Amino acid sequence: HVQGTLGWRYHPDSRSLQVSGNGLEIANADISTHTRVALRVPLTGAAPFIDLQTDFRDAQLGRTRHYLPVGVMPPALSRWLGQAVVAGRVPSGSLVLRGPLGAFPFPEHEGRFELWFGAEELVFDYHRAWPRLEEAMAELRIVNEQLDVRVLQAKLLESEVVQATASIPVLRGANRVQVTGEVAGPFSDGLRVLRETPLAEKLSGLTSGLETAGRMRVELDLSVPFRPGATLNVEGRARWAGDARVRSPRLNLTLERLDGDLGFTEKRLYAKNVRARLWEQPVRIGVDTLQRQGGALTRIRARLPLSIATLARTLPHPAWRSLSGKTNWQLQVDVAHADMAQDTLPLRFALDSDLEGIAILAPAPLG
Repeated sequence: HVQGTLGWRYHPDSRSLQVSGNGLEIANADISTHTRVALRVPLTGAAPFIDLQTDFRDAQLGRTRHYLPVGVMPPALSRWLGQAVVAGRVPSGSLVLRGPLGAFPFPEHEGRFELWFGAEELVFDYHRAWPRLEEAMAELRIVNEQLDVRVLQAKLLESEVVQATASIPVLRGANRVQVTGEVAGPFSDGLRVLRETPLAEKLSGLTSGLETAGRMRVELDLSVPFRPGATLNVEGRARWAGDARVRSPRLNLTLERLDGDLGFTEKRLYAKNVRARLWEQPVRIGVDTLQRQGGALTRIRARLPLSIATLARTLPHPAWRSLSGKTNWQLQVDVAHADMAQDTLPLRFALDSDLEGIAILAPAPLG
């Protein structure tokens, strides 16, 4: 549907043609627009100069690929946006284009190209191997060659996106988009990310058989490539605030009241001072992924006070019968990444103590 009036005038002094329209109504099944435009076309061969403003409404984002400014964007970016924007609705938006068209998209600020719109009910599949954003509300803005997206709300699995942004500083020649955000939700979503994304190749063995409860917050910094098969770079941090629990039935271990931060990348886990309770005792935990000659391993260290009676219940051994008392222990567990594909994950652990506070139950002079 097109409705409105276009006028034109020839200017002999400048040998140019002026085309103008005000209140042009243009609509199809995907979008409705209201446009004001003035276009000066020099007949000398110089670049046309445009002054255009379009307000639009009721746009369907599932048809985004048909309206991308492909002359500005590299083909890989156009393909990525075409598949990433799955669905959504734009209640309103605006486009401004002013300047010599020969200089578009105005990398040296020769003119102004600005596109803004808000989106609702957005489904954004930013990377096929990662869980997509759903039920999102977002704002997008392109100024000349820079793209910025601000997510106001969304769901990632069962978690709520607290805040998120995506940016491309220069569209022309771009091969990645930088995505940052913060997500709050059930602890189990964190395990799903480790098990169901490319992180699983390096880290999923650490989560095998774990049971979780409580909530967590995750900060994410992603560098998402446009080219299929290219590496997605990940840096993140998981945070607990004292109300989370994780249990390993296989090891009969339960960490309660988790409090602290765990950092991760696509290849590494690291933490310095996660606090929790183990066997009703306070424990401090450190985690790091190390490179060794035989391959990478993740090392978990814990320091906690334990009585001999607790050890006898949790790690049965005849040696405890001859001891009594309570002392500080250092527990170190090494998990080789090469073993993570096995059904039963081998664990290498060591339990050390200086035995201060321990008594040996034996007759004098041995006791």
